[in-house]
Amino acid sequence: AKEKEVWTRTPASIIDDCETSHVGGLADKGDKLTVLDYDSICPNGKVHRYKVKKGKVEGYIYGKYLVFSKEEELK
Repeated sequence: AKEKEVWTRTPASIIDDCETSHVGGLADKGDKLTVLDYDSICPNGKVHRYKVKKGKVEGYIYGKYLVFSKEEELK
């Protein structure tokens, strides 16, 4: 994944433990998140979950909840 920043298009959980799906934090609609990594690419070519950072919280968020520009988030 080449994205460095993403925005949430809907409120979503940031999962800090993928084994237990433990929620480490929440992202509100319009939050800008820093992309650290990703877990896998889906058959449709999109990222399954991005590893992101919001403030002091690091964890995974599903790609379906994200957009790649502030303008997209506003739609």
